[in-house]
Amino acid sequence: MWLVELSALYNAELLEHTLAESLKLPDHTGRPPRAALAEELAERELLLVLDGFEHVVQECAGLVADLLRRAPGLRC
Repeated sequence: MWLVELSALYNAELLEHTLAESLKLPDHTGRPPRAALAEELAERELLLVLDGFEHVVQECAGLVADLLRRAPGLRC
């Protein structure tokens, strides 16, 4: 299980970067953060709990939907 607190996130464009940093998945390849997250999570069994995302709900919904499609062991 991994808890990611998003209440301090004020720039929705940084959502993917914030999630990657919270999961300690730094990627220095220049790939888009969403692609790096999906690749890293694809092989894991993980419950991801996002808290305090009310102000970025649209962005979270899109990211979570994409990650759930690409990472079968992920639960949110």
